[in-house]
Amino acid sequence: MASVKSVEDHGYIMDVGKSHLKAFLPLKKAKMSPSLGQVLACYVSRNDGKAVTLNTSKFDATVTDTNKLNLHQMYPGMRIEAKIQSSLKNGMELKFGDFNGYVNVSHLNDETAEIEQVVKATILYVLPTVNHIHMSLQENLSFGAKSVKLPSEQRKIGDLVKDCPVLEIDQRGLVINLGKI
Repeated sequence: MASVKSVEDHGYIMDVGKSHLKAFLPLKKAKMSPSLGQVLACYVSRNDGKAVTLNTSKFDATVTDTNKLNLHQMYPGMRIEAKIQSSLKNGMELKFGDFNGYVNVSHLNDETAEIEQVVKATILYVLPTVNHIHMSLQENLSFGAKSVKLPSEQRKIGDLVKDCPVLEIDQRGLVINLGKI
């Protein structure tokens, strides 16, 4: 994870949490135009000893060692390897490290899951006041899709809308496009 420290002509100077390490994200490697302070999931594409070059292209990084993970390091879109702990009325509860995650019935995949089964789950959001981690077991989540198809009828609060593109991911949550309402 790296945050945008400054915007330059050819890219972004990134803060990776190490004061002695210089990191740069070229414009052509950024999949969006991030703003100052925005946190991005990145990986090192080049290391020349003095500085690292970062890339934000899509990569499948599933966190398997969750023992050193804390709540402030979890962000929307992060994939976690977890065990199914119990079945709930409206979904299921997952366990990873010292944390519990909750999967709503609308975010279960088509496979039948059993207690103690290891699954890959995606963090959707964290409720900060109660530290509840909401997750999805669906593998077709698209963080960065280009288009959305919505029927022309009016939408109301609580409607389930599928195939919406995620426009932005940051520490506050997700920004999605529902089309014209």
